[in-house]
Amino acid sequence: MGLLASGQAMLGVAMEGESQPITYRRDATSLYFSAMPSGPQETTDDGGIGLGIDTSERDFSFAVSKLGALDLPVVGDEIDWAIGGKTYYFRVLSMNGTRCFDWLDNHQLRIAVHAKLSRVS
Repeated sequence: MGLLASGQAMLGVAMEGESQPITYRRDATSLYFSAMPSGPQETTDDGGIGLGIDTSERDFSFAVSKLGALDLPVVGDEIDWAIGGKTYYFRVLSMNGTRCFDWLDNHQLRIAVHAKLSRVS
């Protein structure tokens, strides 16, 4: 195994260890698997007027094969993440006009899907 392949394998193991169960939804299809949430935490910018505005964005990283027949993420897909007694609902979005995900390795086996919090229940 070459150095690059060895590093990618170690990254995959590390990511699986930090993964959380999610539901990935598109139209009538729901898939249940583990992904690693990352990226900015909830941020609040009230502009100095005392009103909190939630701008929480996250990346969810996982093996692209987990999407099965859905193939690749598309804008508008939804990710539900239940943690701490609450469910956080995220909508997949593109970042600055680019695609809604990034490849995490040269072999295009793992992706980071960009999503923004839409509601909490």
